Amino acid sequence: MDADLYLLNQLYLQKVREWLHSGQEHKAQYLLGVPTETLALLKKLSLAQIHELAHSHLLCFGCRLTPQVLRDYLQHPPEAGSNEILQWQWLTTATEVH
Repeated sequence: MDADLYLLNQLYLQKVREWLHSGQEHKAQYLLGVPTETLALLKKLSLAQIHELAHSHLLCFGCRLTPQVLRDYLQHPPEAGSNEILQWQWLTTATEVH
């Protein structure tokens, strides 16, 4: 696998771990798509385990945006500086697993 993908995997897992340890599980769920039942398990990972997992061939992430969501976004993107709650609502709708 490409070294850039290993780095992305590691950064992804480190961000998940950071949010989990700071009580921001909702960000891991909604922004990064971590399933609820996986949160507690990922929280237990050490940095060494994150490094090992990131450099394995076990992680394979894909785009969660559907063509319709992208069309909607292109037609009506959230305005810069708009209310953060509205941006979260758009994001959670856009990234629902279909």
